[in-house]
Order: sequence, then C-alpha cells, then structure tokens
Amino acid sequence: METKLDHNRMERVRKHCGFHNGLDVSASGSRGELNEYPTGKKRFKFESWWILEPSCENVIKKWWTEKSREALEKLEYLRVNLQRWEKMIKGEYDKRSKALRKRLAELEGMNRDDDNLAEMINVKLELNWEMEKEESYWEQRARANWLRQ
Repeated sequence: METKLDHNRMERVRKHCGFHNGLDVSASGSRGELNEYPTGKKRFKFESWWILEPSCENVIKKWWTEKSREALEKLEYLRVNLQRWEKMIKGEYDKRSKALRKRLAELEGMNRDDDNLAEMINVKLELNWEMEKEESYWEQRARANWLRQ
C-alpha cells in the first residue's frame, strides 16, 4: 500500500486497521512521500514564461521534428534542449533589461522632442514586456511554493 503519510501516522493507521504484519518501506521524500526521481536529477517543469518568448514555438517545433524517434526519446531530447535554451534566454533577458533601463535613463535626461518621446514610449513598452515575463516566472514559483505547503 503506497501512502504519503509519515512514519508515526502510518503506525497509527496500522494499529487502527489491525495491520500488525507487513512490509515497511521507508520513504525518501522531504515530507515522507516516496521519491520517484533519483537524487541529484531535477524534475523538469515547463515554465509559463517560455510562451512569452517569440522563439519558443519555433524551437519546440524544430526540436520535435528534427529527428524521427519514439515519443519518449523525442520528449527527452526536447527536455534537454529546452533547458539549454532557457539558460541562453535568461542570460539574454538580463542583458536586454539592463540595456533597456540604461537607454530609458539616457532618454529621460535628453530634451523632450517628438523623436525622443516616441523612442521613450517604445523602450518603456519593451521594458514592460520584459517585466511581464519576469512576473510570470515569479508567479509560477509562488504557485509551486504554495502548493508544496
């Protein structure tokens, strides 16, 4: 019988139900649950902010159709490549946000003519889009942390 109860609660259940003999398999998870993943290997999760990246759909299609394999092999290939892609995108995101903030500060220090105001609006829109991605990232983290509690 698989349970997600800690040892003490499981003992109470056994005594209450009259299960005096049985096999006790200890759990290795942080809350007493069985751990399906080997330690050291992180569970793969699709990040919601990836969808906001313009290149996301194209790279997924490319990797999925790149090699004809069985579905499980394709999924593993996709997982590995998405994790690499995420690291690359995160690095670009940090550089891009920094450059946009710097450009916005420069524009705010300049004389306000039509061209500068138009560029300032464009920079603010791009910066808002980048902030939307970051908000989506942290929203997913907060939801995952809430569900764990």
